[in-house]
Amino acid sequence: MKIVFDTNVIIAAFMTQGYCHEIVEYACEKHQVIVSPYILNELEKKLVKKLRFQQKDVRKIIGYLNEHCTLASRVQKLSQPASRDKTDDPVIAVAFQENVHALFSGDNDLLVLKKYQYIPILAPKAFWEYESQQLLDTHTVE
Repeated sequence: MKIVFDTNVIIAAFMTQGYCHEIVEYACEKHQVIVSPYILNELEKKLVKKLRFQQKDVRKIIGYLNEHCTLASRVQKLSQPASRDKTDDPVIAVAFQENVHALFSGDNDLLVLKKYQYIPILAPKAFWEYESQQLLDTHTVE
């Protein structure tokens, strides 16, 4: 399964050893997690400027993501704005361009959309349910 995590989910994953940490770690091991230069740049800015992470710790996080995720390159802008927050459109764009199965976010500006084109936009809490459904769908006997 190909998925994109919005920056806020990735930040939560590295802030604590909680729910987001579990799903990001699991997804990086079992699925193809897509990141983009935009997502990595936004992550670095928020970790350093807002959350006051040490630069060495940010490098470790970015290194982990570079090692365990697929980097999308040359992400095209959306033809029209999709989110009420224009800073979310590059995240939607990478999900769409990379033809992912789902985009997971804790951002209400994205969650209110419910989907973009055919891509469901889900809260992190929906990850295990979505994972289970995908497994069932691939194992359904016709």
